[in-house]
Amino acid sequence: MSGDLAEGVVPDLLREIYVGRRNGTLTLVRGDERQSLRFRRGHIVNAHTNVQEERLGEMLVRRGLLAEADLARATEIVVRDGRRLGEVLAELELIDENGLEDAVAFHVHEMLAKVFIWNEGSFTFEEEAEGGQELTLKLSTGELILEAVQAVRDPDVVRYALGDMDRVLVLSSDPLLRSAAI
Repeated sequence: MSGDLAEGVVPDLLREIYVGRRNGTLTLVRGDERQSLRFRRGHIVNAHTNVQEERLGEMLVRRGLLAEADLARATEIVVRDGRRLGEVLAELELIDENGLEDAVAFHVHEMLAKVFIWNEGSFTFEEEAEGGQELTLKLSTGELILEAVQAVRDPDVVRYALGDMDRVLVLSSDPLLRSAAI
């Protein structure tokens, strides 16, 4: 799955991945900027960016949750051993599992708030086999999709996404969607 970004595209992509319970990485590109989201069974499990000041560690320092010296020490291990930052921060006891879950949720939220307003660029979704243990975000993917929809300002995009306004609304037959807090 790939294409061009425009207003309303990101919410639709998130919905398709979520409802389809897909595994993979959604990469959004605008100019030199690259933002990626990993999904497991349709749920966002982490985010990556090539913009240094928007990375997880830098976000933790910016929010006062991690000292710059601790980030530098952890980054050295990440680079040397090819490990994930969160794993290293937990191992160094700089953050506990609960704090790491909060941090990843904040990071995903910040990144999505930015890309929700992108009106240009491109996207690709690459399917992946399910594997490995991932964090479960405290912020639901359904809630993130609602935030994405609320960022759409063009009424024509909203009307198109809603479809036939004369159709009868019914409850979803999908148990995941029926119990979602959206």
